Amino acid sequence: MSCQPQQTSTTLSESDMSAVMEATTRYGTSIVNKDIDNLRSLMAPTIVFMPPGEQSLQGIDAAIQFIETRPPRDGNISPEQINGSGNQAFVRGTYDLNFLINDTTRISDNGKYIEVWEKQDDGSWKVVVEIWNSSISAEM
Repeated sequence: MSCQPQQTSTTLSESDMSAVMEATTRYGTSIVNKDIDNLRSLMAPTIVFMPPGEQSLQGIDAAIQFIETRPPRDGNISPEQINGSGNQAFVRGTYDLNFLINDTTRISDNGKYIEVWEKQDDGSWKVVVEIWNSSISAEM
C-alpha cells in the first residue's frame, strides 16, 4: 500500500470573492494615485513585487519605493478574473496607464498582470505576489 497525500479543494466563498474584488480594486486605484498608506495596508510584509525589466523586489518597503520613484500617472487597472481556493486567490487583469514625464510629455502603456492574494488571520486579504508586463513591443 502506498501513501498518497490527500488533496482537498475548497473554492472561494462568495464573500471571499467579493472581499478580494474590493481589495484588488482598492489596490489598483492606490497604485494609480500613489496612495502609499492604502498600499501598505493591502500588501503582505513579504510581498514579492516583479516589475518588468527589473529584478524582483522583496518586501513592502522595496515595493513602495519602486512605486514612489515612478512618474505621476493616470489611467485604469482593471481586474478581469478572480479564482482561488482556501486562503489564496489569484487575480488576472489589464492596465492602461499614462505617465506624465514632464509638463509636455506623456507616455502611454497598457498590459496585463497577475496578483496573488492571501487571506490573513484577521480575515483581510493582502497581496503577496505581483507581476506585470507591457503589451507594447519594445523597439529593437
